[in-house]
This record gives sequence, structure tokens and C-alpha cells, in this order.
Amino acid sequence: MSDIAAALAKSKVAWLLVPPDLTVPCWYAGAGDTAYIVTGEGEQPIPTLPAELRIILRDKETRAAIGPLPARATRVLPDSPEWATATAALLATRQNTPAGDRAAFWAEHGAVWSVTVAEATAEAD
Repeated sequence: MSDIAAALAKSKVAWLLVPPDLTVPCWYAGAGDTAYIVTGEGEQPIPTLPAELRIILRDKETRAAIGPLPARATRVLPDSPEWATATAALLATRQNTPAGDRAAFWAEHGAVWSVTVAEATAEAD
């Protein structure tokens, strides 16, 4: 497991650095070297993410910042193969989940994002 994957697995809070100068704290669900993030009605206020941004992770044990690291953001669409993986990870991580089919709610009223650290993507190539 890479250091990035370990940090993503242990902590659930990150900061997205969205160009040109916006820093957005968020909660996420980690899966390997990817952070899944949900936004929308009743969720955390995250702007539409650009394809390239930076992310700061937190080492849960030392609370030290890891990054900023270059990352790639992709919107996960409800009809994509990744949707089930992303929403399952988010539902397992989300606290105080309202009743009902939250994945269907996100499909209609929200956006699910996959943010992958670019260095992790390069290592996999």
C-alpha cells in the first residue's frame, strides 16, 4: 500500500486546492489512491471541480499535512461502472446518513467526484 493510499484509508478529511486560489475542506471516502467526494443538496458545498487540482491529505496519527499533491478530478456519473463502488464507499463512511436511498438521491440532486492523486496514477501506468 502506498503512503498516499495509507493516508486516504486512515483519515476522512482533506483540503481541495481549486485554481486559482480556492481551498475547500471536505470529507471523503478513500478507496486505494482515490478519494470519493459527494456534494449537492444536503451535502457539503463543493464547487464543480476542474480536471486538475491539488489535494492536501492529513496523516491521522501525526496530523501532519501530506501535500499539496497534484490530483485529477472526474465526475462519477450514475450510469458509469464506478458509481456503485463510489456510492458504496461514501455510504459506508458518511455519518448521520438520512433515511432513504441516498445513492439515488445523489444521482438526482448531487454530484459524486473521484479525486485521484496524480502521482498515484503515474505509479500505476
